[in-house]
Amino acid sequence: MERTQKKNVRENIQTDLFAIIRMFLILSTVFLVHCSQTSNDLPTSVIIQNKIFTSTLSLVGKKYNGAIIRNCTFRDINAVNEEMLANGIELSGASHITIDSCVFINIQGNGIRLRWSGGSTTNNIIKNCRFDSIYANGIQVTNVNSNVSILNNQINNVGLDTISSGLGAPHHGIYSMGRGVKILNNIISHLHNRKGNCISIRSGGNIAGNRLFNSSKFGINYFSDHPGSSETLLIENNEIYDTHHGGIGFTSNGNKNMHIKNVIVRFNKITTTSSPCIHIDKNLGDVQFEIENNVCDTNAPS
Repeated sequence: MERTQKKNVRENIQTDLFAIIRMFLILSTVFLVHCSQTSNDLPTSVIIQNKIFTSTLSLVGKKYNGAIIRNCTFRDINAVNEEMLANGIELSGASHITIDSCVFINIQGNGIRLRWSGGSTTNNIIKNCRFDSIYANGIQVTNVNSNVSILNNQINNVGLDTISSGLGAPHHGIYSMGRGVKILNNIISHLHNRKGNCISIRSGGNIAGNRLFNSSKFGINYFSDHPGSSETLLIENNEIYDTHHGGIGFTSNGNKNMHIKNVIVRFNKITTTSSPCIHIDKNLGDVQFEIENNVCDTNAPS
């Protein structure tokens, strides 16, 4: 009898111990899953690859955080009408997305548009992509998107829609209003609409190592229509030629509260016959400019 009671006690202890261990493992798993979902709101990555799209791919909301779009082709995407352009990819309210090695051809809108609706986003990457025959901007980054990286892309034949530029809203190779953008090692050429820049930037960031040519305005132009008072804009090691309004421009909208704080322009090679290599609006007198070691050739044949 005593031996049977001891055996039952031992079995009960083992059962309780196993139950405790099982509960610990369940709680640990729940805790880890909760952490993985709440840290930066990053779910398991959505991966879209090796597909062909003939309509806009829209990634809207945090459920797409961390998504990867790779080796996809976007082509022959037609606008609904002149007021509703159709984009290749639209991103809204999603961060840490990577768009890699995609092709955008004959898009009656923007190749890629990071929209303003859906809340702020950060750390999206666009790299190794090719854009050709784009009616609006090759890449557009609106002001709620920060720390976007645009790397090693080829953007050619953009701004095919000439109506918008006639109304005072020209298209550009890269059009960025977001803070802290990195635009590095891209090739951008052949802007077809009036006043189109290879790169049009409205805030601070880093523009370096790009080859920019055959624009209808500047190779790079800063325009102060978005707040940027605490930021620095670094422009270095770019090659700019065959532009129709000068190499690098800085323009004010007349509101000093919108002006960027610091600008550094260095180690750029600029060839132009149309205007000064570097143009600075007289209304930007409150901005600290540091311009050094640029090579400017204003006598090259047209």
